[in-house]
Amino acid sequence: MLDSGGESGYNAGMDGSRIFRPTRLSGYVLLGALALLLTASGGCRPTPPPPTPTPTSTPEPPPTPKTGPATLRIDVRPYGAVVVIDGEERAQSPVTLTLAPASHSVRVEQIGFSSLQETLALEPGGEAMVSGMLADVEPPRLSVGEVASPLTSGQAVELNGTADDNLGVTLLQLWLGDELLGEASTGALRVAWMPEEPGDYQLIARAYDSAGNSADETVTLTVAARPTATPTPLVAPTVTVAQPAISPTPTLAISGTHCLCVERARRAGQGVPLDGQTAARPACDHTGAQPRIDVAAGMLCGWTAGMA
Repeated sequence: MLDSGGESGYNAGMDGSRIFRPTRLSGYVLLGALALLLTASGGCRPTPPPPTPTPTSTPEPPPTPKTGPATLRIDVRPYGAVVVIDGEERAQSPVTLTLAPASHSVRVEQIGFSSLQETLALEPGGEAMVSGMLADVEPPRLSVGEVASPLTSGQAVELNGTADDNLGVTLLQLWLGDELLGEASTGALRVAWMPEEPGDYQLIARAYDSAGNSADETVTLTVAARPTATPTPLVAPTVTVAQPAISPTPTLAISGTHCLCVERARRAGQGVPLDGQTAARPACDHTGAQPRIDVAAGMLCGWTAGMA
């Protein structure tokens, strides 16, 4: 509590200490001094630093114009492609060429690929570059192996096909009409096939390369019917019957009155001589000088020589 007036001084406290007792006037003085201090300091806000002066930039001198020939770099795949400058074959990719400063026609080409062509304006001492990849436009080349003929139904046969490409074959297939017989990821394929019925069949070889180009080759296979087995006829053995040798008829001399009959007809196959066996005497004709055959008796009768 401030005094209304009088001088400031000290009062004695209850514990004997001295307490400063300001007067009202001295209090006003202190408050005025505090307000003056706050006003002078700007409300306790820091004073911003002075602005940094902008340096004065020195203008750069203009670039010195280049002189001399220009440089052209060619980096086009596949490597080995032919580089043609202004219609003249100059080199193979990749290559770096030195050209006169001017406008130039540049073409890069390779068999089986689409060509790349650009027109470049080369400045003196300048550099330019042409790069890229030529697109493959050539399909694979196919070959179907020769099939052994004739083809017969029910008989197995081997079918084969080959293919090659400027970049590489990625798929090779063999089709029989709409039926896939086999496929391979290389340029060679062999499959076995057995035709069940006779007729004409379409064998198709189909190949693809890495660029998606494809090619087909078709051959016609003619299959014949299986031959029917013909039974072998049985041949009867040939039996040869030996014919008996017929002795010439002997001439008999008449001597006496007796007649002898010899079994010639019954024993003809044994070659029994006329005088080899004597049989009973049947009635005999004595009137002839030559023997006669008695058909009823089955005997050859005749005169015998030297018998009474």
